[in-house]
Amino acid sequence: MKVIIVDENDREIGVKERQELLPEDIYRASALWLTNPKGEILLAKRALGMRNDPGKWSCAVAGTVEEGEHYDENIVKEIEEELGLRDLVLRRGPNMRRTGRHEFFCQWYLASLDVSAEDLVVSKEVAAVKWISEPDLLYAIESDPEQFTNNAQDWKSRIRRFKDPLDPPTFVARLGQKDYTDVAAPKTINCIVQCGGEILIVKRNSKMNTYPGLWNGIAGYLDDEKSVIDKAKEELREEAAIGEERIIAIREAPVIEIEDAALRKTWRTHPVLATIGRKGVILDWEAEDARWVRPEAVGDYDIIPGFERIVASFSP
Repeated sequence: MKVIIVDENDREIGVKERQELLPEDIYRASALWLTNPKGEILLAKRALGMRNDPGKWSCAVAGTVEEGEHYDENIVKEIEEELGLRDLVLRRGPNMRRTGRHEFFCQWYLASLDVSAEDLVVSKEVAAVKWISEPDLLYAIESDPEQFTNNAQDWKSRIRRFKDPLDPPTFVARLGQKDYTDVAAPKTINCIVQCGGEILIVKRNSKMNTYPGLWNGIAGYLDDEKSVIDKAKEELREEAAIGEERIIAIREAPVIEIEDAALRKTWRTHPVLATIGRKGVILDWEAEDARWVRPEAVGDYDIIPGFERIVASFSP
C-alpha cells in the first residue's frame, strides 16, 4: 500500500510504500470522533494483529490516506470497512499536525449516531467497540494511559475543540469574484438536496455574521461568472462533499426576492433542486449540523427568512 507523503504545509510531495516510511516522513491520516445523543464517545480497540498499538483503545475510526485518495474519501472508506456504516452526516473538524513517534497530519471528522455498540459490524482490525462517557474517558486516560494509543493524551484538549464550531476564514475575494457584503440586493443560490423523499437542511455556523445558527439549504452568493447550476454544483462540492458524479438530476426555479428589513437587504435567490442517490454528506466550516427531513417539516425548525418559499418552489 502506497501512502501520500507531504511537506510541513500538508502539500503532497510524493508517495511511498508504507513499510518504507522513514521517521521524518510526514503522511496523512483521517480520524472519526463519534458521539451519541447521550454525549458518550465511541472507542474502538485495535486488534492484536495490528502493527501499531495492538490491543489498545483508540477513537472510533482512523486510517492512513493512500495514493489517489483525499481525506474525505479515506474517512468514508474507513468508516464502512471498520464499523460497517454508510451515508453518515459528517462534519469536517480541525486538521492537526502530529509529531513524535510518527509524523503526520490528521484530519478529524465529527459525527453523532444513535446506535448500540452491539449493532455495529466491525472489521477484523477491530477487537471491540464501546461507548464511554466523557468523564469516564478522561479519568481512564489519566489513571491508566497504557490502555490507549499514544495520542490519547491529546484527546483531553481536543474534546472542547470538537464541541466548538470552526472559525470562519477571512474572506478574500478571488480574481473576478464580487464582494456582496454591503450590497443591498445580493444574488444568491439556495440548493435543496433531495434524496428518497427527504431534503437536506443544514444549521449555519453560530459564528457566521448572517443568520447564525439558523437552518438553511446549501447556499452561497452568485458572485462570479458561473451559471446558476454550475455555482450550485460548486457549493454542493465545497459545503457538503457532494460531487457532480453523485447528482442524478439538477434544475433551477424562478428567482425569489426575499426582503429582510432588519438587514436592509433584498435577497435575489435562485432556488436549485439537486437529487442524489445516497445521503452521506461531509459538512465544511459553514455548518454545525445537518438533518434529512420531509419538505413539509422545515417550518418546525428555526430557518432563514424565506426558506419555506424556496422549498415550495419545487412542490408538485
